[in-house]
Amino acid sequence: MTTMRGNNGSAPAYEADVVKPCATARWALWALLVAAALPLGCEERKRLNPLDPLNPVTKGRPTGLSVVSEGHEVILKWDAMAVDRLLGYRVFRQGHAESTMVPVALVSTSQYRDGARPFGVHHAYCVTVVTAEYESPCSEAVTITPGPTYCWVASAYDGAVVRLTHDRRHELLRYGYMAYPWIVEADPVTGNAWVVDAIYGRVSEITTAGNEQVRLGWFRQPSDIGLDYRRRHLWVLEQTATDSAVVHKFTTEGTLIFTRGGLVAPSRMALDVETGTCYIADPGAHKVVRVAANGRVSEVIGGLVWPTGLAWDGRSAQLWIADGSQVLMVSSRSGAVTHAEGPFVKAYVAAANDSTGECWVVDLGAQAGQGQVVRLRKDGSRVASYGPFVQAYGVAVNTYDACCLVADTGGDRLVEINPDGHMEELPVRVARPWDVAVENHYPLR
Repeated sequence: MTTMRGNNGSAPAYEADVVKPCATARWALWALLVAAALPLGCEERKRLNPLDPLNPVTKGRPTGLSVVSEGHEVILKWDAMAVDRLLGYRVFRQGHAESTMVPVALVSTSQYRDGARPFGVHHAYCVTVVTAEYESPCSEAVTITPGPTYCWVASAYDGAVVRLTHDRRHELLRYGYMAYPWIVEADPVTGNAWVVDAIYGRVSEITTAGNEQVRLGWFRQPSDIGLDYRRRHLWVLEQTATDSAVVHKFTTEGTLIFTRGGLVAPSRMALDVETGTCYIADPGAHKVVRVAANGRVSEVIGGLVWPTGLAWDGRSAQLWIADGSQVLMVSSRSGAVTHAEGPFVKAYVAAANDSTGECWVVDLGAQAGQGQVVRLRKDGSRVASYGPFVQAYGVAVNTYDACCLVADTGGDRLVEINPDGHMEELPVRVARPWDVAVENHYPLR
């Protein structure tokens, strides 16, 4: 008989004393496997039932309900539930004038399309699961306001371009394959967006299906784009050297029409789609220039402070100029120049509502965190100012509901200001949103 030494040098009396722990472990493992194979207790089985109110995941009702809208149609999706004798899912809806949720459909799949919804009306939805014996409580409700417009946001640090529903509360698309998107232009004819990627130095068309369809470039430093949706022309500003810049005019298929130089350090542009004219703010030259549809260049106004932003009001044929400590209005019909009511510290960008004649101007303030958005009437008188904003570099107006959308770049947020003056941070996730655009010309599609 062979003996084994313990750690203290003593010898166990028998070999069997050494192998006994191994046998015990095998018996314990066998017992665990048998226990695992036995049916669960009633209480444990109950908790795994997705219809159990104490189920930690479902709480006994459908989960994952989401909602988007496209025009008059509301699209709902939710998580499918694996339950016995499933008859389907019941969809409930509550309109603005209704006091309770009412059933509208019983469907067999985990999605539902609710058509012919009126624009501008607030809708709430929830879903139950229906079996042969039982109907669950309603899921958590979701809300949406359908409408004819869409919103695009350039989320620079995410490398993403985001398309939002009319009410700006829900994502329709997040295209996240760009390096640094910072300027976005909405196309009301196709529903697509044109985007400037600052790092790649190119301009891309992003479709509503999430594809990068057309690429223009490489540009040394593209600073802005403008879409003439009627003629299907795209204007691109490019800084070609430190003190030299040009403007290109392309077809939307990518064919170059012409290039015009003579710019110093342009910032933004505005288009008159009635005439095909492009207006360019050139703070490096302290002036605003006009480039006609045929390529002829002329000066609109010179001797400015630091013109960085433009907005065109097509109905009044009026050009708004954000020029540092002042905001100017230039009539293209008479050539008259008037000053909007101040004061302004650093007027930076502007957006006009050609349905009302109003203009919204971002005033960056003396330093970050002191920015304001100033609302002006068509005669230049001041309505109100809203803020504060950290660094608001983008602004757009929804002409359908008259809401102003502000890309607060430094605050990593998108803010909505409604016509009543109420400010609300929107729930969309954005990181360094440099620009925002609204597809306003909804009758075109």
